Amino acid sequence: MRRRKRWRGRRAGTRRSAGWRGPRRWGRWPAGAAQSVLDEATIVVPLAGLIDLDAERARLDRDRMKAEGEAEKVARKLANADFVARAPEDVVAENRERLEAARAEAARLKAALRRLG
Repeated sequence: MRRRKRWRGRRAGTRRSAGWRGPRRWGRWPAGAAQSVLDEATIVVPLAGLIDLDAERARLDRDRMKAEGEAEKVARKLANADFVARAPEDVVAENRERLEAARAEAARLKAALRRLG
């Protein structure tokens, strides 16, 4: 029992010292926050005044352009009737999944750019 109390104290102390305020439920991101999109999660770290916002915008824009380029490349491949006719069905299905994933990533990055301002 003594160990459990000690653990609770450490956990609570960590939350206090890190400024933990609980989960954000209202869906707003702090202004000037660094954002990273990983799969279906968006990581937001409030760094107002600590990061170069122009560099962060450039990084997000570069990643967005890369995702859009990938989506265009796969869309051109799938638009080719000869490719769709000759390729095995699993390859065509994989390319359709790649297209959807690239479009979703580009959309998430666009939203991150809008939030950054």
